[in-house]
Amino acid sequence: IQNSVYKNRLFNIVAFSQSGLSTKEKEDLKQRIAEILDATKKDSKKLTFGNTRTTFDVKYSGTANIQEGQSYVKATIPLEAKPYGYPVIEQEVYGSGLVVNNGDKDVGVVHIIRGGCQNPSFQLGNITYIWNGTVPENSKLYINHEDYSCYLESVEGVRVNALNKLTGEFQKVPKGTSMAITCFNDTQDYITTRIKEYVLWKYNK
Repeated sequence: IQNSVYKNRLFNIVAFSQSGLSTKEKEDLKQRIAEILDATKKDSKKLTFGNTRTTFDVKYSGTANIQEGQSYVKATIPLEAKPYGYPVIEQEVYGSGLVVNNGDKDVGVVHIIRGGCQNPSFQLGNITYIWNGTVPENSKLYINHEDYSCYLESVEGVRVNALNKLTGEFQKVPKGTSMAITCFNDTQDYITTRIKEYVLWKYNK
């Protein structure tokens, strides 16, 4: 529904150990489960559905119920997932081409321009972008429409804000649409455009 606000989804994973465990093995397994869950309370982990190859960021939420059977262990683990997932592999367009958003959410693409490109310029949709300067060797220029940032990143991972050299307004590719990217000058040989499509959980039931 247009303009709906989607909230995180709560669900349980129920898992059984193999049978035939001794009392000590059951206690060891229960302790290992508790240690893993405690270590993942603060950081989200990736849950991937094999049938759709869609990944969701999930966090341990609540209190797990770990039960002991005669020779097995049963664990009911509460998790919380963000409403949108994304493909395991992002879509990439090299040089000029068509960026397609088949997802359920408007998303901003990321342009990555390799070192050596002089005054990179291109058009995305109806907007022209120009970055004034030469991208240093052993560095890459990132123009991120998703978080409205523009920066240089060295091979060591050091980032330097480069927004002041960029002209052109950030934009997003509307869900269910496509947008053309047209490169100017020799930018064609240096630029890669990535898009991460977001899909709602309902498609993975």
